[in-house]
Amino acid sequence: MTSLEQIRQGENALQGIQKLIQDVQEEKNHIDIPDRSDLKTDKIYLPDNPDGNVNVNGHWVHPMYARINNMMAQNESPIIIIVGKEGKGKSMTALVLAHYLHDKLNLLRGSFDPEQQTVYRVIEFLLAERDTTRTALMFDEANETLNSSNFNSMMNKAVRGALRTQRKRENVHIFVCPEYKKLDKGIRQKVDILIDMRAKQYAKVKSYQMKHGKRGNRGLDYNYTNYPDWAVPDVPESLQKTYDEIDNQFKGSYLDDLLINVLNERLEELEEENTATL
Repeated sequence: MTSLEQIRQGENALQGIQKLIQDVQEEKNHIDIPDRSDLKTDKIYLPDNPDGNVNVNGHWVHPMYARINNMMAQNESPIIIIVGKEGKGKSMTALVLAHYLHDKLNLLRGSFDPEQQTVYRVIEFLLAERDTTRTALMFDEANETLNSSNFNSMMNKAVRGALRTQRKRENVHIFVCPEYKKLDKGIRQKVDILIDMRAKQYAKVKSYQMKHGKRGNRGLDYNYTNYPDWAVPDVPESLQKTYDEIDNQFKGSYLDDLLINVLNERLEELEEENTATL
């Protein structure tokens, strides 16, 4: 059990951050451009209003995969947001999406590894982004650390900066959150594909594109296309098992984080009360 004294001192966390800063400063700081020679990157014709599955590298799949393929053929980094109420299967859908991009369609390098490519905190995201190219990164529970109410926080600014400057890495970014409007506005405005979970393994899908030369509010800057509804395939059992272990660990530690934050805030209140009485 963590003592109140340990919570106040935070020595382990401080030492860990200091070590991480040192490691980052000593490592290389250039981007290794991914080799595409063994990946399928030919552009796929996609009608303005697709009404069924399309053939992507020998697999008949939802047309959003063709949109992702075409973006990556142009050296772009797609941003995908998955929203929906609790229990609708948002995280499972993200796993299926990443699994297909890596293991089925050969659009991304290697196999999808939830242990390395699923993140819950901004520091984890930035480290994963820094160390990978041509891969899928799944930011689960994104609304907890990238909430729209924290628009000016260093955390939110850091993620927006990474998305803006690291396109050469050609990573696919998947953000999972309950409500679209609760996610940081700067991230929402970069969305390429929005997946709205209406039921388990069933989703509405929109594809967004920037209207170049237009300025104004969100509605004037972007066009969107309603794609066909998506019947989400089953998650491979081994993939789900690995994810469940990671997710259980996060959910347990997240409660501890909440407890520590509340206790720290209470300690500060008590210190202020004691100072005021002196």
